[in-house]
Amino acid sequence: MSNLSIEYTETKEEKVQQRLESYARFLSLIKEKNISPYRISKDTGIATATLSDWKLGKSMPKNDKMEVISKYLNVSSNFIVYGNEDKYSDDDASLDARISEDIELKEAIKKYYSLDDRKKKHILELINLLYEE
Repeated sequence: MSNLSIEYTETKEEKVQQRLESYARFLSLIKEKNISPYRISKDTGIATATLSDWKLGKSMPKNDKMEVISKYLNVSSNFIVYGNEDKYSDDDASLDARISEDIELKEAIKKYYSLDDRKKKHILELINLLYEE
Protein backbone atom coordinates (compact mmCIF):
# COMPACT_ATOMS: atom_id res chain seq x y z
CA MET A 1 0.00 0.00 0.00
CA SER A 2 1.34 3.39 -0.90
CA ASN A 3 1.93 6.14 1.64
CA LEU A 4 -0.49 8.95 0.83
CA SER A 5 0.10 11.19 3.82
CA ILE A 6 0.14 14.93 3.19
CA GLU A 7 1.34 15.77 6.68
CA TYR A 8 4.76 16.91 5.41
CA THR A 9 3.30 20.25 4.40
CA GLU A 10 4.76 23.11 6.38
CA THR A 11 1.79 25.21 7.42
CA LYS A 12 -1.68 24.41 8.68
CA GLU A 13 -3.19 26.50 5.89
CA GLU A 14 -1.33 24.47 3.27
CA LYS A 15 -2.56 21.22 4.82
CA VAL A 16 -6.13 22.46 4.76
CA GLN A 17 -5.73 23.62 1.15
CA GLN A 18 -4.38 20.23 0.07
CA ARG A 19 -7.27 18.47 1.81
CA LEU A 20 -9.80 20.73 0.12
CA GLU A 21 -8.18 20.23 -3.29
CA SER A 22 -8.21 16.45 -2.89
CA TYR A 23 -11.85 16.57 -1.79
CA ALA A 24 -12.65 18.66 -4.89
CA ARG A 25 -11.13 15.89 -7.07
CA PHE A 26 -13.14 13.31 -5.13
CA LEU A 27 -16.32 15.38 -5.57
CA SER A 28 -15.69 15.77 -9.29
CA LEU A 29 -15.28 12.00 -9.65
CA ILE A 30 -18.45 11.16 -7.79
CA LYS A 31 -20.45 13.74 -9.74
CA GLU A 32 -19.08 12.28 -12.95
CA LYS A 33 -20.27 8.85 -11.81
CA ASN A 34 -23.55 10.20 -10.38
CA ILE A 35 -22.79 8.88 -6.88
CA SER A 36 -23.42 10.70 -3.61
CA PRO A 37 -21.02 10.81 -0.65
CA TYR A 38 -23.80 9.12 1.34
CA ARG A 39 -23.87 6.21 -1.16
CA ILE A 40 -20.09 5.84 -0.94
CA SER A 41 -20.35 5.80 2.84
CA LYS A 42 -23.01 3.10 2.77
CA ASP A 43 -21.29 0.97 0.13
CA THR A 44 -17.79 1.16 1.63
CA GLY A 45 -18.51 1.37 5.35
CA ILE A 46 -16.58 4.63 5.64
CA ALA A 47 -18.28 6.92 8.14
CA THR A 48 -20.06 9.97 6.75
CA ALA A 49 -18.20 11.97 9.42
CA THR A 50 -14.91 10.99 7.76
CA LEU A 51 -16.14 12.38 4.45
CA SER A 52 -17.58 15.49 6.14
CA ASP A 53 -14.29 16.24 7.91
CA TRP A 54 -12.52 15.86 4.59
CA LYS A 55 -14.99 18.20 2.88
CA LEU A 56 -14.33 20.83 5.56
CA GLY A 57 -10.55 20.39 5.35
CA LYS A 58 -10.30 19.16 8.94
CA SER A 59 -8.70 15.85 7.99
CA MET A 60 -8.37 13.34 5.19
CA PRO A 61 -9.36 9.70 5.21
CA LYS A 62 -6.54 7.48 6.42
CA ASN A 63 -4.56 5.51 3.82
CA ASP A 64 -6.64 2.33 4.19
CA LYS A 65 -9.88 4.25 3.74
CA MET A 66 -8.47 6.20 0.80
CA GLU A 67 -7.56 2.89 -0.85
CA VAL A 68 -11.16 1.69 -0.39
CA ILE A 69 -12.51 4.94 -1.87
CA SER A 70 -10.14 4.80 -4.83
CA LYS A 71 -11.02 1.18 -5.58
CA TYR A 72 -14.71 2.02 -5.33
CA LEU A 73 -14.25 4.87 -7.82
CA ASN A 74 -11.83 2.84 -9.95
CA VAL A 75 -9.07 5.44 -9.83
CA SER A 76 -5.67 5.60 -8.18
CA SER A 77 -5.39 6.95 -4.65
CA ASN A 78 -2.59 9.21 -5.84
CA PHE A 79 -4.94 10.82 -8.33
CA ILE A 80 -7.43 11.70 -5.60
CA VAL A 81 -4.81 12.89 -3.11
CA TYR A 82 -2.35 14.68 -5.38
CA GLY A 83 -4.11 15.05 -8.71
CA ASN A 84 -0.88 14.75 -10.64
CA GLU A 85 -0.91 11.11 -11.66
CA ASP A 86 -2.83 8.99 -14.04
CA LYS A 87 -6.42 8.85 -12.91
CA TYR A 88 -6.78 5.17 -13.78
CA SER A 89 -6.60 2.43 -11.20
CA ASP A 90 -3.64 0.09 -10.93
CA ASP A 91 -5.84 -2.73 -12.25
CA ASP A 92 -6.77 -0.69 -15.34
CA ALA A 93 -3.14 0.25 -15.94
CA SER A 94 -2.14 -3.41 -15.69
CA LEU A 95 -4.87 -4.43 -18.11
CA ASP A 96 -3.81 -1.72 -20.58
CA ALA A 97 -0.22 -2.96 -20.40
CA ARG A 98 -1.29 -6.56 -21.03
CA ILE A 99 -3.45 -5.52 -23.99
CA SER A 100 -0.66 -3.44 -25.51
CA GLU A 101 1.68 -6.46 -25.39
CA ASP A 102 -0.83 -8.87 -27.00
CA ILE A 103 -0.70 -8.26 -30.77
CA GLU A 104 -3.55 -10.68 -31.58
CA LEU A 105 -5.81 -9.06 -29.00
CA LYS A 106 -4.99 -5.58 -30.32
CA GLU A 107 -5.94 -6.69 -33.84
CA ALA A 108 -9.17 -8.25 -32.54
CA ILE A 109 -10.05 -5.02 -30.72
CA LYS A 110 -9.45 -3.00 -33.90
CA LYS A 111 -11.81 -5.32 -35.77
CA TYR A 112 -14.35 -5.11 -32.96
CA TYR A 113 -14.45 -1.31 -33.19
CA SER A 114 -15.14 -1.50 -36.92
CA LEU A 115 -18.31 -3.57 -36.34
CA ASP A 116 -21.82 -2.16 -36.07
CA ASP A 117 -23.54 -2.12 -32.66
CA ARG A 118 -25.53 -5.30 -33.33
CA LYS A 119 -22.40 -7.30 -34.12
CA LYS A 120 -20.55 -5.81 -31.13
CA LYS A 121 -23.39 -6.98 -28.92
CA HIS A 122 -23.08 -10.52 -30.34
CA ILE A 123 -19.33 -10.54 -29.70
CA LEU A 124 -19.87 -9.50 -26.06
CA GLU A 125 -22.59 -12.14 -25.63
CA LEU A 126 -20.22 -14.78 -27.01
CA ILE A 127 -17.44 -13.70 -24.67
CA ASN A 128 -19.83 -13.86 -21.70
CA LEU A 129 -21.05 -17.29 -22.78
CA LEU A 130 -17.49 -18.62 -23.09
CA TYR A 131 -16.54 -17.05 -19.76
CA GLU A 132 -19.36 -18.91 -17.98
CA GLU A 133 -18.08 -22.32 -19.16
